[in-house]
Amino acid sequence: MEGGMMLVPAGDGQKQLYRCKYCNEAWTEPNKLGGHISKSHPGASSSYKSKVQTRVLRASDREAYSTAKMIISEFVAPWNLTLDDCKRQWVGRVKKEILEG
Repeated sequence: MEGGMMLVPAGDGQKQLYRCKYCNEAWTEPNKLGGHISKSHPGASSSYKSKVQTRVLRASDREAYSTAKMIISEFVAPWNLTLDDCKRQWVGRVKKEILEG
């Protein structure tokens, strides 16, 4: 069993069936099963939940990076420097502090 799919072995002259493990409907094409699961059982698979969690973590990481860049930009502005003049490590350190609280 993979994701929301159960493979049903095909007999002689029959097509293989791809069966939904959530509602037991069956299709002869795996892409139809995939569309069914995403529409009829959203968020049910563990791989989908993992993807959503990764997306959330990356969003907070991007937000922390943007905030760190802003802080460093304000810090170096009086000296007419740009972020390129600063070590990118500074942005990484500030981002780490933001994420750690």
